[in-house]
Amino acid sequence: MASYPPLIKRKCSDFFAADLIGNDLAEFSFDYLFSGTRNGEIIELVVLTWIIDVDDHLFIRYCNYMGSAARWKEVFESQLKSQMVDLSVGSAFIKSSLRFFEVDNSHYRTMEKFEKEFLELKAKLNKD
Repeated sequence: MASYPPLIKRKCSDFFAADLIGNDLAEFSFDYLFSGTRNGEIIELVVLTWIIDVDDHLFIRYCNYMGSAARWKEVFESQLKSQMVDLSVGSAFIKSSLRFFEVDNSHYRTMEKFEKEFLELKAKLNKD
């Protein structure tokens, strides 16, 4: 079986309601959406992840990737991990939070629906 390189992150933007999660010992939730296109074995993937802390602060990350379709599922956990690290969540809490994480096709949206849901989520940042 051939070894494929990981997808390459082409662009990434953060939209955070605060600089850090106030207390990583308290509950926080996370979720994701994705969209993309495929041309043979190459995909362009758009991934939206967000975290909501106990104080209802919203932390959104929107990234574009390109690469081998064989390794598309790897970017989700990697993006969530790096987002949590950037928000100063402790490594033990990251590991515990992502222990049962699995990518699910029910989170796929057409690009039009993806952008609509992203804008709705981003609008919640401005309500604070």
